[in-house]
Amino acid sequence: RHGASMTEIPFPRTSRPARRSRGRWTGLADRVASLPKARQRDQGEAMLDLFGEVTGVDPVMWGPSIVGYGELHYVYESGREGDMPRVAFSPRSTALTLYGLAESPDALLLLDRLGRHKRSIACVHIPRLEDVDDAVLRDLVTLAWATNGPGGASDATC
Repeated sequence: RHGASMTEIPFPRTSRPARRSRGRWTGLADRVASLPKARQRDQGEAMLDLFGEVTGVDPVMWGPSIVGYGELHYVYESGREGDMPRVAFSPRSTALTLYGLAESPDALLLLDRLGRHKRSIACVHIPRLEDVDDAVLRDLVTLAWATNGPGGASDATC
């Protein structure tokens, strides 16, 4: 997407289509089940369910650890361009990272009600899912999916 407000911060370098793996639901469920920590597995399984229900599309691996849904093409004012998922998550060892959920003014209002989390440029980091409101999290994913499409608000990545 072309946009003047875009911050030039690249999505993970492995997000280019030629390098992205095309894993589908079954492979991703196995991948999540193989994560080293029980918390990562539990959070990954919960996010596969939530993001799958909200988006209605198959998840795709973007590099070794990011599970993405949908795809956006971005172009910075500098001419640099690339691809990224509309919404994504990564069950990392220290926190669950959610991509593309923190960019709109409406999302900021929801984040105030989410519960314990940290924010970076366009990501939400949740140490423990038990510490957040499930309904607010669902609303955030729903909002991001609706607004991060072509012509939507998603321009930055964390």
